[in-house]
Amino acid sequence: MHWFYAPEISRGLYTFDQDESKHITRVLRLKKEDKLFLTNGRGSLFSGNILDDHPKNALSTFVKK
Repeated sequence: MHWFYAPEISRGLYTFDQDESKHITRVLRLKKEDKLFLTNGRGSLFSGNILDDHPKNALSTFVKK
């Protein structure tokens, strides 16, 4: 289970910054359709799947849990 901090989550899609994208794709080796979890740091939890596994701007869908 991989958790990520995403303070500016707003609606259904989230694009990770370059450092986080590199960590997701190169270090953790996550690929398209892999599941991950996000939190905004204010008590909201989200689950999602990777849509684009680009090392500079990975993109994920998410839904609030």
